[in-house]
Amino acid sequence: MRVLYNISLSLIWLIIKAYSLFDKKTKLFVELRKNQKIISKENVVLFHCSSLGEYESIKYFIRIYKEKNKNSSIFLSAFSPSLQRHNIDFNFVDYFFYLPIDLNKTAKKIISLINPKKVFFVKKEIWFNYIFEISKRKIPLYLISGKFKKKDIIFSFNWMINHLKMFDFIFTNDHQSSDVLKSKNINNYIFSGDTRFDSISNSNKVDINQKRINDFCGDKDIIVFGSVYKEDLRIIEDFITKNNSYKYLIAFHNDCKKNNEILKKYDYINYSDNSQNKANILIIDEFGILKKLYKFAKIVYVGGGFNKGVHNILEPIFFGNPVLFGPKFKNFDEAKNAIRLGIAMPVSNKNEFEVSVEKFKNFDRSKSREYFKSNLGASNNIMLELEKQKNEK
Repeated sequence: MRVLYNISLSLIWLIIKAYSLFDKKTKLFVELRKNQKIISKENVVLFHCSSLGEYESIKYFIRIYKEKNKNSSIFLSAFSPSLQRHNIDFNFVDYFFYLPIDLNKTAKKIISLINPKKVFFVKKEIWFNYIFEISKRKIPLYLISGKFKKKDIIFSFNWMINHLKMFDFIFTNDHQSSDVLKSKNINNYIFSGDTRFDSISNSNKVDINQKRINDFCGDKDIIVFGSVYKEDLRIIEDFITKNNSYKYLIAFHNDCKKNNEILKKYDYINYSDNSQNKANILIIDEFGILKKLYKFAKIVYVGGGFNKGVHNILEPIFFGNPVLFGPKFKNFDEAKNAIRLGIAMPVSNKNEFEVSVEKFKNFDRSKSREYFKSNLGASNNIMLELEKQKNEK
């Protein structure tokens, strides 16, 4: 099976490199690996995550790990170009690189070069050659925020299941994931909880122009639309047109603002401008500040639910907000939990959006805050288990 995996991955890598000649994003993926020089240091602890979102989810855990292990050199690696150097808190990370593709020879070379004392993978980053090489060298290996479902492809082959057993511990996000592992006779798991709650709660280093926001908001209630696509705007456009009693902060996902015909209907100002225009819409055109703007909201709509899936709803919940989103939320346990607790509602059309806003007008914000507070502590749970393991040796 390993031979077949390596052959398949080699072919995929060749296809990726060929495709990079025609696609900018794929070209960036290849060039970031081609042009980097990976270094070695003493006492390396390697954290590997897929993307910016996964890094954000373990940011607080990396911080407390570094604070308690000051002599460790924290190496952070990523798969996706969405995580770049300017996103990283280098107070707690000593070196960052993009993990080369999971080829057999490459895994041996990288692990030999950096010689980590511990390795942490995040969520579903299961790279079989790296895992095999790390395990073979008896390097302590952990999976943080492990999340599994019975139908995951990794459970289709015993060869893949055996690689999960190579982890010293799999720290699971939820009890369902623990139950799935147990049903597959994988017993090296510990339920820790979701580290995203800790990272969001301790995310304080985002600067915003408070006066700019306060001047815009005035004495009106605010609806924040976060990470929206054009499909989301079609649901909310009539409400914005009819309701001048609210003001609106809109943050688009990536470059969805460009050439957006719906937006051209409205009078709006940009966050980055100094315009004194009395428009009811403020476009958030600065990356990375959305998470801090939720505190100004009366109600929040999070985008993505009409595309691949709803974006981060935990950030607005942290501030006590009720949350609305589109119908594609089935793969997100936090969305299902929030609906069950009455702090979120899915909407599929313009009418449902309007009805939901009306329902949440007098929302008890303590309900969202209590839900968030009840899920804190995963990072400390993991640290306690690592300390326990260390003391037992």
